[in-house]
Amino acid sequence: MISGSYTAILQAGVTGPTATPADTTLSQTSLVPLSAQSLLFRAYASPFGSVKVLLGGQPLFLTPLASGTNYTLFGADIHTWQGQTAELDFTVIAQRPHVVNINIFLDSIEFSSQPIPEPSVLGLFTFGTLLLGWRFLCKRT
Repeated sequence: MISGSYTAILQAGVTGPTATPADTTLSQTSLVPLSAQSLLFRAYASPFGSVKVLLGGQPLFLTPLASGTNYTLFGADIHTWQGQTAELDFTVIAQRPHVVNINIFLDSIEFSSQPIPEPSVLGLFTFGTLLLGWRFLCKRT
């Protein structure tokens, strides 16, 4: 359990006698509140890169916002879906070829009126400096 009384567990792995890799999706269609700025949820997965979150068929860019002892709080900007009915999908992608089953634990999924913070100016400056340095080094070789 991540928190509270219930946690959803999704597992992607192999199915059937042919051991075919199979993805797993949890879906819900709902009205996105007019005040919604972000989607927030707590998750634990290993590795998390094998998880895809879609709203209205569009992939969401997930931002890690905080960490607890057994979860990471993720957020995504969803303000463009305010007041619309849309399907929210959490998909766990099976490894191809299959090596191990992938599990994700989901909890506290909610629409929030809090916006997702933008990257800081210092962070963007550092990233830009690293890109320029890498480009300079590539030209020298």
